[in-house]
Amino acid sequence: LYWKLQCFLVYGAINSGAPFIILLYKKYHLSTFEIGWLNAIAPIAASFAAPLWALFADNTGRHRDTLLVLSLISTCIFSCLYFCSSFVSFLLVIFFMTVFAAPLLPFLDSYIIQALGSNKSQYGRVRLYGSIACGVLPMVMGQIIDATSLDAIFVSNAVGMVLFLLASFRLPRVIAPLVQDTTPMATKVKEMLSSQMGLFLFTVLMLGIGFSIINGYLFLFLIDELAASNTLLGLAVSCTILTEIPFFFFSQPLLDKVGVRMMIILAHVAFAVRVLCYALLQNAWLVLPIQILHGVIYSLFWSAAVTHMNQLAPPGMEATSIALLSAVFGGVAAAVGSLLGSHLYNAFGPRAMFVYSGIAILASA
Repeated sequence: LYWKLQCFLVYGAINSGAPFIILLYKKYHLSTFEIGWLNAIAPIAASFAAPLWALFADNTGRHRDTLLVLSLISTCIFSCLYFCSSFVSFLLVIFFMTVFAAPLLPFLDSYIIQALGSNKSQYGRVRLYGSIACGVLPMVMGQIIDATSLDAIFVSNAVGMVLFLLASFRLPRVIAPLVQDTTPMATKVKEMLSSQMGLFLFTVLMLGIGFSIINGYLFLFLIDELAASNTLLGLAVSCTILTEIPFFFFSQPLLDKVGVRMMIILAHVAFAVRVLCYALLQNAWLVLPIQILHGVIYSLFWSAAVTHMNQLAPPGMEATSIALLSAVFGGVAAAVGSLLGSHLYNAFGPRAMFVYSGIAILASA
């Protein structure tokens, strides 16, 4: 119950207000170009910040202390968005907030995996509570913002993070016991990336790029070519997130039965089917059943990926391995996918973009 609560709190605090930050950008009349950079700066910062903080925690054995300090600092910086009114001020706050917030979810994943012990395949049944928070709380927050003001974003983040901080004092001081090893940390990282983990991270990178293309350009496609309404777009978001819940729940027996490799292949195949369906789409409302595939792809992939990275990690490098996974998928891949998707969308059109991404993902499986 404790780990489920932690998942709900931290995912809820981070994601309850995140979809509405763009309303702040519109309030101060930022251009599309400026908003594009603001969307890109977070994954760029996360791609280096998460692994570096994890390396520090693994090297010092101060995982809980690091998590507590980073949570407090990132919450304070997030509140500074209240005072932003220009592109530069937004850019600086988003960048520094991400530098301190990026390791929080990887740290929690690492703690959960260690707490599960030999039952690591149960990870999905804990992680689904984060999906519940991501799916339900933004809908509630939208109603609250309509009834009050955008200030509700800052209140929800502060309340959620304070509750998460209080609950985090129960965490063990370290994720895994320190291993007495004189090997320099840089050498360990180099060995990890040149081994089976490096090949696996390439697969993660490719699928992450695919996710970034969908996240960045699906709604643009629905609006430009199929005249989708705002109501439909909102339903699509809820459908996308809430479908993760049952698949996270059932990921454990599937992982036990077919193993990590087959789970990753299933996720790649489901992704290819998903984007092919987008390419053939003629009625915007039919995007809703297609969004169910997100639950198959993300839930099966992430459950298998977190478990596999923990298995591949050298002793004492568990937090670093999960942080690398997060940095590649949510950092490097998100930035590359945003830029690549923009080029494909403008050069070949959205339908061809979806087809090309599907082919690339299948080839990387």
